[in-house]
Amino acid sequence: MARAGVTPKGDKLAISLLCISVIVSVVLFLVEKTPLTVVSLLLLIVALAIYPIWHFCRANWVRLTVFVIVIAGTFALGRHEWPRATIAHSDALVEWRLIPPTSYVKVDTSKISAPPDYRVMLICRASNPHVDAFQDTVIDKSNTFAINGQMQDIGVDNSAGTVARLNPDGEMEAYIAVIPPSINPAQISRLADVKSLGGSVWTGGAQGVRIGPFPHN
Repeated sequence: MARAGVTPKGDKLAISLLCISVIVSVVLFLVEKTPLTVVSLLLLIVALAIYPIWHFCRANWVRLTVFVIVIAGTFALGRHEWPRATIAHSDALVEWRLIPPTSYVKVDTSKISAPPDYRVMLICRASNPHVDAFQDTVIDKSNTFAINGQMQDIGVDNSAGTVARLNPDGEMEAYIAVIPPSINPAQISRLADVKSLGGSVWTGGAQGVRIGPFPHN
């Protein structure tokens, strides 16, 4: 029996774990969101709640009910905090021109801020209002190039899927993918892949520039 005014050790441990769980929840709001960090912190929150639930809830049905509530709350928190693909805006995209079957974009790399070992690639997409830009797999990619602070003229060969969308009068979108050296461009089949692999996506004044009708050879 615990002495008056003295908290049993089990209660102290349970309360401590609950406090840590709350702290982890706050950390989840503050850290940079990636799928790995969100999943790891959510699993930690659930793990920290197991002992307090077992300790304070004496009846098994109460334990099960509370645990289900914790799982549901954690799931809702995860959905709210799950990293969403976003596009930052930059004025690095300076000028478009089209020489079929290649799109050229002039890129001012002095406007791109990134670590020195990062690379930049240009991704072009023919607009399609029925497909999310980040999930679209009909994209054309340039080679990667260094961020050297100079103006670069980057060409992207238009694929058959892109040409089909541009005929007879379509719009092209241009995006700058800033990627760490660990990313192989072959891993990128859609804009969302850039974000999930640790890169960032930028666009600017050249997005949606009307370049159709697409001339036939």
